[in-house]
Amino acid sequence: MPSPRAQQLTTTTPPAPSTADAPGTPTSPTVRRRVSATPAPGLTWAAAGVTLVSLAGAVLAVSTGLSASWSTALGPTARLSVPLPMNVAVVVLALAAAGTRRRLALAAAVLLALACAAAVVSGFFDGGYAAALTSVQRLSQISLVAGLAALSVLAGRRAVRLMRR
Repeated sequence: MPSPRAQQLTTTTPPAPSTADAPGTPTSPTVRRRVSATPAPGLTWAAAGVTLVSLAGAVLAVSTGLSASWSTALGPTARLSVPLPMNVAVVVLALAAAGTRRRLALAAAVLLALACAAAVVSGFFDGGYAAALTSVQRLSQISLVAGLAALSVLAGRRAVRLMRR
C-alpha cells in the first residue's frame, strides 16, 4: 500500500478550465463592465439646503398669512416654497445623482437639472415673482429661487462630468 505522500504525488487533478472562454471574464463578450462614479456629496447638501429653505418659506407663508394653511403653503400655488411632491423628487434625484452608480447618477443628474431649471422658469409664467410680498417674504423667495438655480447648475455639471467618463 502506497504512503499518503506517494498517493498525493501520483494523483492527478483535472486541468483548470480556461478563463479566456469562461463567462464572466473580461474577454467574454457577454460581460458588462460596471463603471462607477465618484460620489458627489455637495449635490446632496445643496438639495438639503433647498429643502430647508423651502420648508422655512412654508412656515413664513403660514405665519404671515400669505397662505391660509399648510396644504396651500406646500401646494402648487405656494409662493415661498416648492410643492411637497417636488421637494421629495428633488431629494430623491439628488441622492441618486450623487451616488456611485454611473448610469443612475447620470439620469438623475439630468432630470434634477431640468426639474430645477423648470421650477425657476415657471415662476415667471405663473405670476409667482410678481406677487405682492413683504421684504422678508421676497428675501425668502429670492433665496429659494437662487438655491434652485444653484442646484440646477450643480446637477448639470455633474451630468457633464459623468458623460465625459
